[in-house]
Amino acid sequence: MISAYLRKFVTAAVILISFIPARFIAAQDTMYVSLQEFVQLGIERSNQLKSSEAKWQQAIQKAEKIGKQRYLPTFSITTNHGLVPGVKSNSDLPKSEWHLDPNLENDWSNWSIFTQADLKAVQPLFTWGALSSASKAANAGADAAEYQFQMDEAELMYNLFQIYQSRLLADNLKGLVVEAKETFRQAEKRIEKMYDQGDLETKDFFQFRISKEKFLIQIEEVEQNLKFIKRSWQLALDEDTTVTVLPKGEDFSIIEPETFDATYFEQAATMQRNEIKALDASITAAKEGVWAEKAQMLPLVYFGFGGEYVSTPRPAQNQPLLGDRYNYLNLVYSFGIRQNLNFWVQKEQIDMRQYQLREAQHGITAVRQGVILEVRNDYKNYMVNRTKAKQIEKAFVLSKEWLRTEQIDYDLGLGDVENVVDATKTSLELEAEFNEAVYQNNIKLGKLLHSSGILSSFIFNQ
Repeated sequence: MISAYLRKFVTAAVILISFIPARFIAAQDTMYVSLQEFVQLGIERSNQLKSSEAKWQQAIQKAEKIGKQRYLPTFSITTNHGLVPGVKSNSDLPKSEWHLDPNLENDWSNWSIFTQADLKAVQPLFTWGALSSASKAANAGADAAEYQFQMDEAELMYNLFQIYQSRLLADNLKGLVVEAKETFRQAEKRIEKMYDQGDLETKDFFQFRISKEKFLIQIEEVEQNLKFIKRSWQLALDEDTTVTVLPKGEDFSIIEPETFDATYFEQAATMQRNEIKALDASITAAKEGVWAEKAQMLPLVYFGFGGEYVSTPRPAQNQPLLGDRYNYLNLVYSFGIRQNLNFWVQKEQIDMRQYQLREAQHGITAVRQGVILEVRNDYKNYMVNRTKAKQIEKAFVLSKEWLRTEQIDYDLGLGDVENVVDATKTSLELEAEFNEAVYQNNIKLGKLLHSSGILSSFIFNQ
């Protein structure tokens, strides 16, 4: 009975450990955290979330790089350097006229530095919007990466919400286990005494012992699960080996939202879900990408300029109509048109971009429909569990009244111990069931808020 209640939030603990770095602790001090503080602490320590954030930052850097390529995408300078021998002349010409000597010789005893510098720059003047569309597409891609990061953060937040509720349930069941053990210990003493005195039938005596053993098996499993939850909590959150993090002394009670209107949650989901925002950004990126590819088929007008400079100590020819490959400066500028002639390849690129656009357009419609169905299903599950929790709460209150009545009757000599045992067992079972119902109610509410995209505001605005 009780063991089934722990299985679900044990799974949640295992999931959470994969999101948050685990460290062994030896606790001495204690720090109590609220749900908000617990979630914030988990987010700050999540390596997986840091990885997702790094991908987002990479997308931002890529968008900035593409944006900067709109201005002087080609702007470079190349230099070459080397050792060259000097020259010597046996003529009577002055050194400034050595270039006229046809019998110049290399002077291998006199070395000098050869320097060449080549500057190139190209600035597109008119691209039919290709560069601006590429930049907008990259920015939209960065937005999509940001929404993906927010999706991962929201998923982590939901897991943290589950583990916090699991710990509250574990602490409440711990008290129930202690109470159950003590109750069975006292009941066993009374029943054994009655059996020895002949006031209890053998059948009832053995039925009690069998019930006790079954209950103790379930209690043992609960205790082991409680230990696992505590270890998971510590491994998930406590970086400081001198501090134990525990939930604050909050009442483990049914959490209810501000409104129960299904339309409210559906509208919130369509506006807040990051999946929809990411697909919106993908559609923008695809549209801009289509035009950027189409613009590649049109002629590009550009302005180019550059220069080449070569210098050595060898004699130079200064006449403008005579070239000298050892010493010169050449500056150029030009306007030009560049046309991509691979039209068939470019057409394939355009078709691919258009398919991506259609995929995103159809995808966002499907996602919106899926989100609405998810919210409606989560809303239904929450309302069912909320009603169940309310009814079990009433049954639990009645069981406590029954137990008090049986205890009073037994103390007055008007009741039977079997009735007290049955009432006690029923009360313990309903208390455990009520704790599970509270847990399920809160988890289902968390799932509804998560699928509606408003779990963060619910947690941090309480």
